[in-house]
Amino acid sequence: MEKQNLIPHYNFSGFPGVGKTTIMKLILQEKPAIYIPKITTRVQRPEEKEDGSFQEYLFITLEDFDERNKQNHFIAVKTNKEHDVVEKYGIPKYEYWPAIPTGTELILSTFGTQAHLAKKCSPNMKMLFISCRNMDTLYKRLHDRCMRDGSDYEGRVAKIKSYINSNIELNYDLILYNDNTPQECAQDFLKLI
Repeated sequence: MEKQNLIPHYNFSGFPGVGKTTIMKLILQEKPAIYIPKITTRVQRPEEKEDGSFQEYLFITLEDFDERNKQNHFIAVKTNKEHDVVEKYGIPKYEYWPAIPTGTELILSTFGTQAHLAKKCSPNMKMLFISCRNMDTLYKRLHDRCMRDGSDYEGRVAKIKSYINSNIELNYDLILYNDNTPQECAQDFLKLI
């Protein structure tokens, strides 16, 4: 765990559809880094098929998830209901993270609004929120994604509005803006570090 804490760990949170996954993939192309996947029971989307370089989620059955939860594998567990289907998400405890290869410069994750709980595993973790100054741009991106994958656009817009109303960005160490392209946002992050 000591070596783990020497490697900078950045958790990317942000509005639904803001481009967290795309930005993460771009950063992983530029720096020796490892990504800590969340564990979920939800159905894997076509664009999430493992390509060898990045896997945002580890997809498991509900039974497997519940068994891991009973064995206390998770820092935090969240349940969503999408189209009358229960989906569970878990942040794995440190001992269940992938091995950190030699030469790794960064640890990246998207543990979302429960990321503060993950600091138990990596106390030096910096909380980073990805936002968008032009909300119309964000809503269009989100609409396009929901049309592609059939997810709940209205529900995600409601989540964005609840984040805005709660001033969620004030709870983070850094704020990045994905106003133009994910490439620019990834480069902004790399300049920050």
